[in-house]
Amino acid sequence: MAQKPRVVRAESWSELPEVLEPSVMYDVNGVIIRPKTRLARDEASAIARGVKEMARKQP
Repeated sequence: MAQKPRVVRAESWSELPEVLEPSVMYDVNGVIIRPKTRLARDEASAIARGVKEMARKQP
């Protein structure tokens, strides 16, 4: 059975570490990020913003 990833919860992006690790799931105010590779915090924040914008534009 696969092991559950460790979950790091934060109120804002600035509370996360500079580099997000693939073995960890990050929850920032309900936005879940689980990177497949090492990912910079700023990149993860930008991706989340882009996904939110795309979802808002969907009919």
